[in-house]
Amino acid sequence: MSPDPYVFPESASLQLKVVQDYMHSLATFDLNKLATLTTGDFRQITAPASLGVPARTKAEDLEFLGQLRDKLQNKPFEVTIYKVNDGIGETWLHGKLGVPLDIEVVYLFQFGVGPYALKITSVTEFSDSKRLEQIGT
Repeated sequence: MSPDPYVFPESASLQLKVVQDYMHSLATFDLNKLATLTTGDFRQITAPASLGVPARTKAEDLEFLGQLRDKLQNKPFEVTIYKVNDGIGETWLHGKLGVPLDIEVVYLFQFGVGPYALKITSVTEFSDSKRLEQIGT
């Protein structure tokens, strides 16, 4: 049984609003919006390391997501968030990427400082490795 979905509060921090925008843009494959939410030196890291997936640069991640979009025939997928821990400079999120992916995830979003405080510098994605193997991503 899954926990109740998390509801982003209207009073959410600006950082948490960026995370909300990122997850919506990810689910709808809005690559242009994703590009605006991340820094130039952004890194996407897939964990655990035993999966052997190398970290991706911003350009590599956008290319990967474009290929995934094409594979899924540009159909958005449902994102259900269960738990969020929003801290200074980083936000943790536990959720599920729905049909057709159907995979449980935990994301760690890390943010820049100063003028980049509302830009994501890295996303570490902890995925259900067994499900990743099944869907071949």
